[in-house]
Amino acid sequence: MHTYSSPGTYLPTLTLTSADTCSTTDTLNTPITVYPPSDATFLAQPLIASNLNPDFNFAAVVGSTDCYFDFLEMEPGTAVVLPRILTTM
Repeated sequence: MHTYSSPGTYLPTLTLTSADTCSTTDTLNTPITVYPPSDATFLAQPLIASNLNPDFNFAAVVGSTDCYFDFLEMEPGTAVVLPRILTTM
């Protein structure tokens, strides 16, 4: 996986090299667009979970309407859940 450090439009290239240094390169024909990170704050309810109410509801407070957040399903007992940011542009 590659993470782009700056927003922009890119044509990703993949180079494969064998153990005896033979290589081949291929470039994606369709450019990909990397958007700047969204600035969001999440509000959780309730603030503390209990055995009777182990579920949390999250509301995202975002400054724009061009993206939404989707929390990935995690295995039971996982402490951290990172949201995916999906754009509608």
